[in-house]
Amino acid sequence: MSTPTYTEHQQPLASSIIWRWQREFFQQQGLAAWSSSTVPHYITNNPGLAAAYATVIRAFWDDCPAQRRYIVELGAGSGRLAFHVLRTLLNGPGQPPPFTYVLTDYVPATVEFWRQHPQLQPFIEQGYLDVACFDGERDQQLHLASGATLARAADQSIVVLANYVFDSLPLDAFALRDGQLHECLISLSARPPDAASSPLNHISDVRYSQRPASANHYPDPACNAVLQRYQQLLDNTIIGFPVVAMRCLRFFQALAPQQLLVLAGDKASADLESLAAQDAPRLTVHGSFSVTVNYHALGLYAQQLGGQMLASSDRHANLAVAAWLWGRAAQMDSATRHAFAQASEPFSPDDFFTLKQGLDRLLPLLSLPQIVAFLRLSRWDAHIFRQALPVLQEIVAQADAAERQQLLTAIDAVWANYYHIGEPDDLAFGLGTLCFSLEQPARARSFFERSLVLYGQHASTAYNLALCHQALDQPEQAARWLAQALELDPNLAATL
Repeated sequence: MSTPTYTEHQQPLASSIIWRWQREFFQQQGLAAWSSSTVPHYITNNPGLAAAYATVIRAFWDDCPAQRRYIVELGAGSGRLAFHVLRTLLNGPGQPPPFTYVLTDYVPATVEFWRQHPQLQPFIEQGYLDVACFDGERDQQLHLASGATLARAADQSIVVLANYVFDSLPLDAFALRDGQLHECLISLSARPPDAASSPLNHISDVRYSQRPASANHYPDPACNAVLQRYQQLLDNTIIGFPVVAMRCLRFFQALAPQQLLVLAGDKASADLESLAAQDAPRLTVHGSFSVTVNYHALGLYAQQLGGQMLASSDRHANLAVAAWLWGRAAQMDSATRHAFAQASEPFSPDDFFTLKQGLDRLLPLLSLPQIVAFLRLSRWDAHIFRQALPVLQEIVAQADAAERQQLLTAIDAVWANYYHIGEPDDLAFGLGTLCFSLEQPARARSFFERSLVLYGQHASTAYNLALCHQALDQPEQAARWLAQALELDPNLAATL
């Protein structure tokens, strides 16, 4: 008997069943999509990118003073980017003007995770953070958990952050041939999922066909104007047309017509040259799936709405960051333009990620000062520290007093910058073992205690706590933790 399959025949790409499967994947996975690293997210959720965004946001606030300032993050996932952006804005030089950062997602369980997260609750209590269940694909209003509704107002500015969002929203595709426009239609098949996977993991036989299309394809005249522009600019190519991302731009531009900044990071094509001689959009599956985003089309669309797009002049293999601006921030001499150039041109977030990929392989060859320098460059990135821990454990015994102090300072900075989402790697435990190797039993004990809170009782944690109390000349506590370790793992006695 043949295995049954889902089939889809000649559907407009934006109407394909794959987008429903995409939504179901995130609804079923919830936070596990990120804590298990099923969905790649490091490149858009690290302290360096957050610092770059914070620089541009500060400049935008200088250009567009307002009574109310909102930062709205779409599809915010784990909430880690918000944590880093908030820390950067609030701990940087000078007090920022009053603002509200709004974390949004269409999965209610994810929104509730943010509400309960102990590292986000202080920001909520101080009035800097709010959350909202918001679907950028469907919703026409943005209701905040605090009870407010984001509405059009002359005295407000809005910054929208959209990392790895536009590449996951429905898009159409059009072929341009001899001045004529053809809509691309997708056909595919997929095996039904098992309990542990999505149909997206079983897609096969993806094919595209074409049918003639009118340049007045959409009810939105601005979308049609972009299609007509491409008929004049391109030939013998296929373009992705991010129609839902365009609707997102229009939605927020209606809320803040002259005081809007949109910052996005995706794998994207931002210039006309990169759109030449393209094939139909390719689905990259990683639990969910993504496609390369046509930022150039979003730039043309923004122009139809009176805005401008900023993008780096360099091509970026991993992450292209772009900005769409309206009002004073879009002018040639604006602080926002200068800040974006500063954040993206000399050393971009994609440059850092490319460098990191090389240094990850070289970690065993680096000295302790070189690893600390790498961490400083990363703005004390906990992910990089976790990768470097095995190397640090091997070389710490040879470190001199100055290097040991340097490492202790790095440990404190990394832990302050760590945002917990339940990854399998227990950073607190690793920091505890490293501090014990540095002959800092009190610091080590505090990390092992934090490990108990985050990951529960384990024999290795209890045993290390016994060692810490013994080193601190606290025999009763040491005996108690040793007994706990033996109860959790009776086989431990044979190794003592």
